[in-house]
Amino acid sequence: MDEREVRLVERQQRWELSAVDRGIERYRLATQKAVGGGRLADTKPGMRMLSAILENLIPAIQEARTEAQQGFGSGARNIPHWWMPFLSLSAEKMAYIVVARSCRIPI
Repeated sequence: MDEREVRLVERQQRWELSAVDRGIERYRLATQKAVGGGRLADTKPGMRMLSAILENLIPAIQEARTEAQQGFGSGARNIPHWWMPFLSLSAEKMAYIVVARSCRIPI
C-alpha cells in the first residue's frame, strides 16, 4: 500500500469510528429522554430490562406471598407488617407496580 492508500484507510477508519460515536450519542440521548419522560418501557432496551426484572421479581414476590400465607395459617400473633400487602395483590401486579414506580412508568 502506498502512502495515499494508507491515508484513505485511516480516513475511512476515523469516519467509521465517528459514526459509531454519533450512534452511541443518539442512543444515549433517546434513552435519557425516554427515562426522563417516564417512557423507559417504550424503548427496546427498556422493554428487555423490564422483562428481565419482572422475570426475577415475580418468583421472589411469590415466595414472600407463600411465607405470608403460611404465617397466617400458623396462627402467629405478632405478624410482620408486610404480610397483608403481599397478600392483597397477585405477584404479577405487585411486581409491575414496584417496577413501574421505580422506573417512573405511569400506572
